[in-house]
Amino acid sequence: MELSYEGSGWDNNGRLYRGADNNLYRIIASHADAFYRKAIENRELHALVADGKLISFRTAEGIGDSGALALQHESISVPTYPFEWTSEMFFRAAQLTLEICDRLLPHGMCLHDANFWNILFRGRRPVFVDFTSIVPLTDAGFDAFVSEFRSGLLSSLDLIRDGHLTLLRRVSRDYGKSIVDDVAQHIVPRVPTGHSRLRKAGEEILMPSRTVARRVRRRLSTEFARMGSGARPAHYKQLEALRKAIGAPIGPAATSWGGYYQGSNGLPPYDGSPQSLQRALSSDGKHKVVADIIERVSPASYVDLGCNRGLYAHLASKLGATSVGIDIDEQSLDLMFRDGDRLNSQALPCFADIVVPSTPVGPPGKKWPTLAERCRSELVSCLALAHHLLLGVPSVPTDFLVELLASYTSDWLIFEFVQPEDPFLREAYGVPPASYNLAHVLAQLERYFVVVERWPSSMMTRELIVCRRHAAH
Repeated sequence: MELSYEGSGWDNNGRLYRGADNNLYRIIASHADAFYRKAIENRELHALVADGKLISFRTAEGIGDSGALALQHESISVPTYPFEWTSEMFFRAAQLTLEICDRLLPHGMCLHDANFWNILFRGRRPVFVDFTSIVPLTDAGFDAFVSEFRSGLLSSLDLIRDGHLTLLRRVSRDYGKSIVDDVAQHIVPRVPTGHSRLRKAGEEILMPSRTVARRVRRRLSTEFARMGSGARPAHYKQLEALRKAIGAPIGPAATSWGGYYQGSNGLPPYDGSPQSLQRALSSDGKHKVVADIIERVSPASYVDLGCNRGLYAHLASKLGATSVGIDIDEQSLDLMFRDGDRLNSQALPCFADIVVPSTPVGPPGKKWPTLAERCRSELVSCLALAHHLLLGVPSVPTDFLVELLASYTSDWLIFEFVQPEDPFLREAYGVPPASYNLAHVLAQLERYFVVVERWPSSMMTRELIVCRRHAAH
């Protein structure tokens, strides 16, 4: 089978490939072969898979060099990366990292590194995906993990607490190295009497974990022939201290869009409860139409571009769709993630600018899928967003916007057009240029779509346009 390289972790214990069948395969390095052949029989690893905490694995025949151990893993349907997470997702990823290590200890195993890139979200549930970060337990290896957790993950959570989530997003784009190095360049870790702060020019910060980790990595090749030593009480005490240090998640500061559903702008109020979601989706003309379309189409996948708090994404998820909400408003996305707990929804929030989405800095030979490729869905909605993109600064051309929407859409699109005379549009952007008109938008939509329905939205100056992709596209 033809394989394409997907990357390898910082442990160098195996490489990940994608097969022509679109499955993921991990080929184990020869020095780690004996350890992983024994580890994959361990009951706790299978229990972690059953609990949804660890990526699934099974041996694959005929993959890689003759005699090499190859594992097949599931593909996460919509992978999102740390720089696209909400603030609470960072906390849950840190909690899962500790849980994985805690459950491995009694079996003579621990984690090689502590890094947010070891986690993906299956819906809203974090899952540990870097299988070869599971290594034999040694005192030096465990100490390296604890040190890296403190200096990397805890320092990252401190950035969130101190209002530097934007900075954390920037330094978490580099897959090719631990976030520890970049965090160390920008902040001083917290001390008992104060808070972390941005680093001053020329200030030296001692971050010993990387040195320790490199030393442990050199020893690994000799450790993999055995399962490792048993866990000691001190190991569990250290994990408990880290668990307490994570603390409670803290949301971002209030934003104007974060209060969009508080009832002040004429829209029905919504507080994240199942009752308020049902009321909101049935008490406004726009909500009724969109909810009806989602129910009628019953898509297997749905993405809401400019989702705000993700009402439609939650509805689609509850109806069984793989559902994603994309926005650039921190508070709205954080509320969307928290609402999912109350709604029993797996709708996934994603922080991204659809016009200029960030991309990871990856290892040589790794081609990262674009945001549109990862989120391409049967049903896409672009509601109360297009006028901001077409009239904002900088503005995007109509043909570019429609092409962008088409890249996300495999079948259906719900598009909201705001007329030039709309009072909220005029308040925000003044009198729009003559080129901003419905006829021009429809002409561009028809390049990729057939308009099948047109509905009034929540105001007379707004219209919902339901489109379906051309068969030729």
